[in-house]
Order: sequence, then structure tokens, then C-alpha cells
Amino acid sequence: MDHLVRRPGEVRVGGLPMHFIRHANPGRARHWWLRVGTSEAAARPGHGANQDPGDFMRWIGEVTGYRR
Repeated sequence: MDHLVRRPGEVRVGGLPMHFIRHANPGRARHWWLRVGTSEAAARPGHGANQDPGDFMRWIGEVTGYRR
């Protein structure tokens, strides 16, 4: 997943220009839910299938610096 990180602390989200999260906004939620996986029967690996949730959560911790 290293290809999703351009610079330390910056993550490309779904390839979309998420400019609204780059600027301070006191009205925005401090914590976001990240969707991993899906219940759709047609989900294929690489398209939302939840094959490695533990690795995904470790990666989120690495790029955000979050630690419990």
C-alpha cells in the first residue's frame, strides 16, 4: 500500500481529489470510519473484498501515527 502515500502524512484516498480534508475545518469530525470490505456477493479480490483487515489496520496506524 506504499503507493498510496505521496509524502509522509499524506494519503491518497481512492484516487479522488479529497481537497476538503487538506485544510483545517473546526466543524469536521475528528475521527472517520474507513470502510473495509463489503457484503456484496459479487465482490472480487482487489475490489473491496476484505482479505487482510489486520494488515490494513496496521498500515493505517503507520501512515497516521495512531497508536492505542
